[in-house]
Amino acid sequence: MYTTGSFDPNDILVSEDTLTTTQLSNAPWLEYIIRFQNTGNDTAFTVKIINPIDTNKLNISSIEFVNASHPVNLNWINYQRNMEFKFENILLPDSNTNEPLSHGFVHYRIQPKTNLSAGDSITNFAAIYFDFNEPVITNTAKTIIVLPTGLASASPTRGKLHVFPNPTENTLNISGIQLENGKAQLRLTDIYGKLILEKTITSITTTLETNNLSSGIYLIQSGELRATFVKQ
Repeated sequence: MYTTGSFDPNDILVSEDTLTTTQLSNAPWLEYIIRFQNTGNDTAFTVKIINPIDTNKLNISSIEFVNASHPVNLNWINYQRNMEFKFENILLPDSNTNEPLSHGFVHYRIQPKTNLSAGDSITNFAAIYFDFNEPVITNTAKTIIVLPTGLASASPTRGKLHVFPNPTENTLNISGIQLENGKAQLRLTDIYGKLILEKTITSITTTLETNNLSSGIYLIQSGELRATFVKQ
C-alpha cells in the first residue's frame, strides 16, 4: 500500500511481520524489496544500495536474488556484513521529468536462522546513494518471532495491517483495519506504486481475491497502515 504522499518513495519492505517458532524449523523465506525513486532535479547515472545483513539472525549463505527493475551488480562485502546492489549507468530520470520511470527496486529473499526464540526480532534497512549525493536511509523493516499460540491470539500490531496467509495463492485475509466514520479505503498496488484495486470497506477485517494477480510482491494500504504480501 504505497502512496506518494506521506511515505518516502525510498523504502524497504518485508513479506512477513511475524514468524512463529514452528515456522522457523522449516527454514521459511523472508522476501525483501528495496524501492527507490530519483526525486532530484537531474538524471541519476549510478544508484548504489548498501544493505547491512544481521548475520546473527539471517543465514547469509541462503540469500537469493529474485529480480530488479534494472540490470544490477551484487556484491557481498564480508568484513562490513553488507550487501551492495549497484545500478551502474542506470540513467534514472528525475521524478519531475518522468515520474513513472523515476522508480526502481531490487528484490531478494533470505532465510532466518532456525535457533531464534520467541521475542527475537529481525530488522533490516538500507542506505541508497544517488550518484555522489548523501545516502537516503530507508525505514527499518521488522519481523518478530512469536509462539504459535501467541500469533493466533495477538492483536495486529498498531500501525500495520495484518495479512495472512502470506505467501497467498487465491485469497488474502486482512485485519487490523482502522475505520473512520464507519468506513475505510483499501488500496492494492504493485511494487512500483501502480494502483491495481481501490475499494471502500466498512469492517475491520476483509478478504481479497488474489487469484487474478501475477506472482510477485504487492502492497496493501488503508490510510496510513500498510503491509506487504507475496502472491505465489
